[in-house]
Amino acid sequence: MTSTTNKRGYRVALDDDTNAQGEPVWFSGSTLAPDLSYPKIAERLGIPEATSADQTETPAWRRLSITVDQTPDHLAHGKDQAGQAHIAVLAEALDALTLVAPASLQHQLVQAATAFERAGRSRIRAHHQQAQATRRAVKAVLRVPPPRDGALIATVLDALLLAVIAAQHWHRTRDHTQQAEAARQTAEHLRLAYRAAAAKPLTVLHHRGRRLARPLLERQAAVVRQALPDLAEQILAEPAWPALAVTLNEAAAADQDPAALLTQAARHRELDTAAKLTEVLAWRLRRLADLADGEPSHDMTAGGVQPGPAIPTPGATRSDFLPRSR
Repeated sequence: MTSTTNKRGYRVALDDDTNAQGEPVWFSGSTLAPDLSYPKIAERLGIPEATSADQTETPAWRRLSITVDQTPDHLAHGKDQAGQAHIAVLAEALDALTLVAPASLQHQLVQAATAFERAGRSRIRAHHQQAQATRRAVKAVLRVPPPRDGALIATVLDALLLAVIAAQHWHRTRDHTQQAEAARQTAEHLRLAYRAAAAKPLTVLHHRGRRLARPLLERQAAVVRQALPDLAEQILAEPAWPALAVTLNEAAAADQDPAALLTQAARHRELDTAAKLTEVLAWRLRRLADLADGEPSHDMTAGGVQPGPAIPTPGATRSDFLPRSR
């Protein structure tokens, strides 16, 4: 299934249903059923009509990525009823993305949302009030235009993929066999969507990192050795090390502690199973440091001068987070 959306509504088409010219045969939601019209969906979700203040998509998408990024910790440390609530909201987030994501990602996101429908339900009664922050973030992205910056959607997909993998583990440890399998299938579709969204921004970040002056590279290498001594040499030897180095440099220029951020980025992550540590850590750091969108207004590669906004760039191929067979 393929779909498109705008501020007035949405439409869908089956992949194999075309007209004589080979173009998709589109149907609006309201033609399928009255309850599937965009206004009806918005009414059920409690989404008010968009205002001019809602037209900046960046804060809404960042807020969603931040709240979803906290899901693995909620699942690891919360009670079962709260965990079920967070998993149910993941299903809502995936459904929302099928309405607002770019057309090039629609197929995989529809497949992901369909697969996760089973993973979102279990016999555990959900305490839905525990997941209200994420639910509000989901509603917020439905009130703004689709993101023009590919890094924004990649940020959310990266966080969702990690959260779905955590949901798979949560179900598996509770012997929810069908739900765990549904989450695994969801992760496969999300991984493909993430790779497509992340490819260009990651290339930009890597090239910027390769322009860093040697003293800055050495300074950030020392940070890695300080924060992650057991993994440092592997990180510094990887081809994508410049991507992590430039991220650490931008965090330092924003008056943040790169070593502390790096330690936090590594916490609760299965780095021993990651094939590309630098990409995993660079992506996680950019979310933790809340590095801004846009091209830098000053050149930080030579002397480390005060930066302008920086591009938040995807790092990890999230298959790196999948645990090896146990």
